Order: sequence, then C-alpha cells, then structure tokens
Amino acid sequence: MIIPHMRKTQLIRVLVVSAVISIVVIYSVFQIDSVKIAGAKFRNNIHNKVNTFIDEKFRDADKLVPIKSLNDKSDKDSYLEKVDKPKDGGQKKDKRGLGTDSKVRAALIIVVNQRNELPSLLSTMTNYEERFNHKYKYDWVIVSYKSLLNDHKEELAAIASGTIKFFDLKYQSEFLTYRENTDRKKVRDGRAKLRLPKEFRKHNTIQARHFTRFQAGHFYNIDTIWNDYDYYWKIPSGSLLTCDVDYDVFEFMQTNQIKYGWLLMDKLPDQMHRNLLNHIKDYVQDKDNSYLPNSDEVSNSLEFVLHPETINELKQNQEDIFWQFASCAYNPEFELADARFFRSAQYMHLFNYLDNLNGVYYECWREAHFKTIATSLFLDSKQVHFFNDLAVQTYASNNCPTNLDFYIDKKCTCDPTKHNKQFAVTNRIKGTYQVMAQSDCVRDWHSSFHRPLPPSFQTSEEFESFFSIFNPEN
Repeated sequence: MIIPHMRKTQLIRVLVVSAVISIVVIYSVFQIDSVKIAGAKFRNNIHNKVNTFIDEKFRDADKLVPIKSLNDKSDKDSYLEKVDKPKDGGQKKDKRGLGTDSKVRAALIIVVNQRNELPSLLSTMTNYEERFNHKYKYDWVIVSYKSLLNDHKEELAAIASGTIKFFDLKYQSEFLTYRENTDRKKVRDGRAKLRLPKEFRKHNTIQARHFTRFQAGHFYNIDTIWNDYDYYWKIPSGSLLTCDVDYDVFEFMQTNQIKYGWLLMDKLPDQMHRNLLNHIKDYVQDKDNSYLPNSDEVSNSLEFVLHPETINELKQNQEDIFWQFASCAYNPEFELADARFFRSAQYMHLFNYLDNLNGVYYECWREAHFKTIATSLFLDSKQVHFFNDLAVQTYASNNCPTNLDFYIDKKCTCDPTKHNKQFAVTNRIKGTYQVMAQSDCVRDWHSSFHRPLPPSFQTSEEFESFFSIFNPEN
C-alpha cells in the first residue's frame, strides 16, 4: 500500500510528535552511563567543550568545519518537501561528484516485529531523513506483522521525503513457520540445552528462528517489493545515524559494482553454529554443484569465515578436516545490498541447501550466518564493501569514527570510547558494548581482504583530548 504525501494541515499534528522525538534522540545520543544530567545543560556543555577544543587546538585549521549549535534548526524539516517539487537547474552533485538527484532503484527498509517498536521507528526514520535521505528522497519500505502499524501510517508518511510503502506479513504467513517435517521435539530439546551469552539469548526463541528463515531467504521472493528496487539499505528501528552522510550511497554502490555493504560486525558464539561450516564443506566439495564460482573469475574471501585452526589444517593438506566457523559475521540488520544477488539462483541454491538441513531450528543459525557465508563464497572481494563512514549506533554497538577531522566535518555525535563497556537495556538484554574501530572482527576482516584500516578509523594525537568531552569530570 502506498501512502501519498499529506496536505500541510495534516502535517502539523505529526510534526509536534516528531519534534518531541527528535529532542529525545538528541539527548539519548549524548547520554553518559550512570550519570544523570539535564538534557539542555549537557548539550550546552558538549557544545562549549567542542568549540573550546577547536579554538585551542585548531585555531588555524581552515579545513575543519565549525560545529553548529545544537539548537540551530535552520536546515531542519527540509525532508518534508514533496517528491514532485520542481528541481532548480541541473543535477546537483555531492562531495564525491555523484548526483543528488540519482535515479538508482533503491529503498530504505525497516522490518518491525513488535508493536512497542513504534516510538523508536519514528525516531529512526526522522534521524535517517535528517542525516541522509532528505537530500536524496529514496523510498521507505516498512515491513510489519499482524497489522502493527495500521493506525500510524499517516505519521510515518509525514516523516518520509520519498514514497513510503507498507507490507504486512499477515498475508504471507507461510513465510513465518517451520519447514515441513521439522522435528519440533528436537527443536524444543535443542532450545532447552542451548546456553548463549546474555546478549544473544533473545535469538533462542521460535519467533526469532521464523524471522531468520524469512529474512535470510523468503523475503527475496516477494515480487511486490523487489520489482521496484535493485538496491536497499536495511535499518533496524531504534538505530541512529550519528554522522552526516554527504553522498549517495546507492549510486556509489552502482558505480563501483558493489554487491554487499556492511556497517557492523558481530562475534557469534560457537554454540549457534557448531556444524554449519562442515555442511559448507560438503557444499563446496560437491563436484556436481554448478553454482560454485569460477576461481579464475572470482577472487572470493571464503578464508574470512574459516576458523584459523581449519585454515592451518587445510594448508597442511590434512584429511577429514572438520570445518569450523570463525565466529565473525556481518550484522545484516544494517546491510546495504544489491537485492539481485540475494534473488539470484546462485544464492537461493545455497539458501535452500542450508534451509533443508534445518540448522535454523536444530542449532541456532542466524541470518548473519547465511549472508556472511554467501557473500564470502560467491562474491569477488572487491564486491564487498565496509561502509566505515556510515556511523550507525545501536544499544549494543556503534561504527563511530576515531579520526578527529572526519568526526568534526561530519558533525558526529557518537561516543567512540565505549568499547568493552557493559550495557543493560533490560534484565534480559545486556552485554558488552562494541565499537567497530576497536573490534577484533573488523581488524580480521581487513587482514583477510588485504586492506588497510579506513581513514575514518585512523586516530590523531588530539584524539584522547577531544573525546574527553564524553567524560563529565573533564
């Protein structure tokens, strides 16, 4: 269902809600663990420290962009203009020389699983519009279940600068169920025995397993969505973009022939995938498998998903090797991808092979497993890209830059000093915070792909002094 842009009078009510949410978002971005500070006082403190730092350390650094006041709303609300508003002159260009009036067939996609996600959905859409999409006006596709958003479509449509489409999975209920012939007693027994770290326990549910099957495979069979789009950026509700994005990410992917882009990476516990890679060994070694890439044409990165012990055994030409997964996997909740790859016969062949093994239910295989393995096996390493400059943030991790020039130029607000600190959203959702710039998985990825760390992760001498603003005692 497509929601047309509302009239000006209809937006007023929605803007009040959006303004309140925006204030909450700004405060939450700057909150400091275990310290309660009034929002306005803390924002002014950050703003003053940033300007003082710039005055003292970079008085003559013309290349730095001054930090705007947090109360400056001069460039806000531009995302509310209609898509069909006449454009002035020729096509505008961003800093990379890419057009801001791009015609790439792409969309921003959010999958909503629960009704209580609505407030975070509103704040996330508002944030991504302000940081990125108000300049490019890409469509939004909101996928939900059991009519969760029926009463809120007008509010969401008011935020979107492009067209917004809603897809309700209640009409596709066959996608959210067990495979035929699944031994449900075996599933129950496996779930009862599975002991996961606290930050992963939310995945040990039947609903989580159903959604894994859907998002890893069946999602790409919904022609009513994918007939309109070639590329997508998947975004979880509750996440934030904490730095400005000044280029068209989809045109960048199209120009550089990138099939898969990732922003965050997780280290998954071994209990979730004990036998997964050994099944991949059988898949790769099947002489009748015509879907495997030609090694003369594709320089893949399968080594990235192999455990170091497995790699050593392969180098020694040992027989009967049990392949083990290396544990590091792309977080698919934030992926940017060419949907045509996941709709291809090649990917679907692998998905169906793994789906038939029922490891989603009998173990705890996740969407991250499917996609990390598939991209590592089928794609050339040049077709996989780390979007290190898209500084996303969740309750458990962020992709915050540690390069001071980048941080200031892109008006970033994230905290890159939270790595390995404990977080707790609820009694069940808690764990150790991860910052990608300091992640072992990210460093392993760059090593496997023979790439240097990106510029946004290269720290300067002033790094510690600048980021002391996140410590209220300084």
